[in-house]
Amino acid sequence: METVNMAGYNRTSELKAFDDTKAGVKGLVDGGITKVPQIFHQPPGKLKKIPVSNDSQFSIPVIALEGVKGDPTTRKEIVDKVGDASRKLRFFQVINQGIPVSVLEEMKDAVRRFYEQDVEVKKQYYTRDYTKPVVYNSNFDLYTEPCGPWARRLSSSALHPICNKYFSLIKNSLTTLTNSDNINTMGSKTGELQADYDRQSEVKAFDDTKAGVKGLVDSGITKIPRIFIDQDFVLEKPSDSSNSQLSVPTMDLQAIKEDSTRRAELIKQVESACADWGFFQVINHGIPASVLDEMIDGIRKFHEQDTEIKKGFYTRDPSRKVLYLSNYDLFKSKAANWRDSLGCVMVCDNPLQPADLPQVCRDIVMDYTKQVMTLSFTLLELLSEALGVNPGCLKDMGCADLMFLMGHYYPPCPQPELTMATTNHKDSNIITVLLQDQMGGLQVLHQNQWVDVPCRPGALLISNDKFKSVNHRVLAKRTGPRISVACFLRMSENGSRLYGPIKDLLSENNPPIYRDILIKDYLSEYYSKGLDGTGGLPNFKL
Repeated sequence: METVNMAGYNRTSELKAFDDTKAGVKGLVDGGITKVPQIFHQPPGKLKKIPVSNDSQFSIPVIALEGVKGDPTTRKEIVDKVGDASRKLRFFQVINQGIPVSVLEEMKDAVRRFYEQDVEVKKQYYTRDYTKPVVYNSNFDLYTEPCGPWARRLSSSALHPICNKYFSLIKNSLTTLTNSDNINTMGSKTGELQADYDRQSEVKAFDDTKAGVKGLVDSGITKIPRIFIDQDFVLEKPSDSSNSQLSVPTMDLQAIKEDSTRRAELIKQVESACADWGFFQVINHGIPASVLDEMIDGIRKFHEQDTEIKKGFYTRDPSRKVLYLSNYDLFKSKAANWRDSLGCVMVCDNPLQPADLPQVCRDIVMDYTKQVMTLSFTLLELLSEALGVNPGCLKDMGCADLMFLMGHYYPPCPQPELTMATTNHKDSNIITVLLQDQMGGLQVLHQNQWVDVPCRPGALLISNDKFKSVNHRVLAKRTGPRISVACFLRMSENGSRLYGPIKDLLSENNPPIYRDILIKDYLSEYYSKGLDGTGGLPNFKL
């Protein structure tokens, strides 16, 4: 809520205006201000006058660390001094700490040079996203503090080039000073010092090749690049799903053509699967096995053709109807996934023409998506009835106005224990119809454990609080490639169409949990985060 005082002062607006400059406090000073902006004024009574002691008996403790690795007696004396200072003042200085004075001076000079360089150079690091490796901003708590401290902030786990060299020198000195052979503030899984690691440069270099992950494999790498190393995955407890009694539900759609009793039973099964799992397989869905096999083969042929041909489709322009890339969130994610993708907008207000598709898979993509569309209408009817509304409800709402096909290619990975083929995530659409080959690796999160999804020939996977959106992921493997084809169905983001609760399901006892939102706003929220294990809805809860 904005705070507006009696004089009409709008603090929130002034904060945003200051933040939007990305020039920080130094920008205000460079602008020649003579008065401090009101956002920096301390509230009445907060600036209490505390007397400054000139008594020489009060001084900050100074502790010499020379000899800390020497004889036990000297070490104990130093430890006692540290303990005493920590208890009394909680603050002390250290000298003879092993870092050359020249390095300390150069470090201060490097930070000074960062702040005093051209503001347009600094702006590229300005952010309030604290998941980024380099963060430059003014006041991390700018929007929450009653007043803004007169300070700026540069924090980093992958420093600006100006500071990088000196940070590395300090770390090396600290390594010598301490008794550890594995100091690593970077969190490197290899135990190597990574102070000079520039993730953004490495990401850009990889993207500029336009050859994707397959290009890395074709070059003969034996170790995966640092941008693919997933810290969270390595720390995660290994899946024990192979010994689990849990199995993904399978629906036989043949029941739709039978008597009303069998159809009613199927609808109950769909309701249970969507509520409990958010994921199920369908068999006897009407798409011939030959079409499924050809679709898998078509995606394989696209990714395994000459790189120069594929480069013609490589883009990060989301407005393109056909795009080939590696990791749509490459520049946002903490770790890149071990996969390449071909994306095609197959159904929309202005659908693509067959000639727009890659020739190597053109015919099968057109045929397969037409048949998936027919199946999707059937699935939307079942889901509508399972929700307790009329069969045409979801279709009439526009839940299949747009279909986006993604053909994923997962090359063999030399270090699958360090990365993911697809990170834990929830899909952004209404339903996903997924076709996978026999390689395996897909898992869904159920009852707080990862469950392997079996590769059942001829089956399609349906991924869709009453019906939940399920977390799922794909494990990287040494063997491969693995192929999957996902058809995402959702409302069109054109115009003023809204996502929102189904009105027929709302009542006094069942009030809405989410507010109505524009499709484009929902998708913007979803794609701004990358694959982070959450969906796009939490921020839209009432």
